Amino acid sequence: MRWLYDSGALWVLLFGAGFLIRFLPGRIEKRRRSTYQIPEPLPEESHAFYHPVRDRIISKDQWKQPPEVLAALWAVNEIRSEELPPLAADLLEVGHDGKYLRRLAGEMVASTRVDVAEVADKAFAELGVSQPMDVPAANRVLARFLAQRVLNSELEPSKAVLGIAQLYDWDHQGPAKEFVLLNYAYEDLYERCSSPNSEGLDEQARAVCVSFIEANPPEPHRVKGR
Repeated sequence: MRWLYDSGALWVLLFGAGFLIRFLPGRIEKRRRSTYQIPEPLPEESHAFYHPVRDRIISKDQWKQPPEVLAALWAVNEIRSEELPPLAADLLEVGHDGKYLRRLAGEMVASTRVDVAEVADKAFAELGVSQPMDVPAANRVLARFLAQRVLNSELEPSKAVLGIAQLYDWDHQGPAKEFVLLNYAYEDLYERCSSPNSEGLDEQARAVCVSFIEANPPEPHRVKGR
């Protein structure tokens, strides 16, 4: 032991032991805490599907709506491909029928949009909806439907205005510019006032709804098979 003392090796050993006793437990605990704080990744299916316009038309995924409206929602990507079978089943339940509609209702495996697009278009065509429906035509259908819901006192004007503004990407020079400008007015009112009175804006919104419906009448219903 004398040679350890004389060579200084004993002091090195003691210093090393002291360092380990003092710092190592803290580093282990710190590592343990850091590992604990790492969140578990969420499964992909847990992410909510965002469909702002659809939520103003269909409550709780009840698909019993006019086929034209459903086709328009499909055209603007507010209906997913795996949602088409229950949609088709609901349409069959209320009395609609067709070869492709039945085929769509019987789809058991979730397909991609590309896989099911042709069948979906043919099913909607069987229901008298002009196909293919492009995005501008779909926007007109949905905006007209939301506007009519306002006039029927089925939807708050501010919610319809927001939905239509979203459909048209807040384009204040486009076909729905009055709705976009009204949406800005609603936002300004709600930001400035703690107890906003929107009666004046609601009346303007109803007038704009009437004008939009008159300027964008529905297309004549196409006879099946033609």
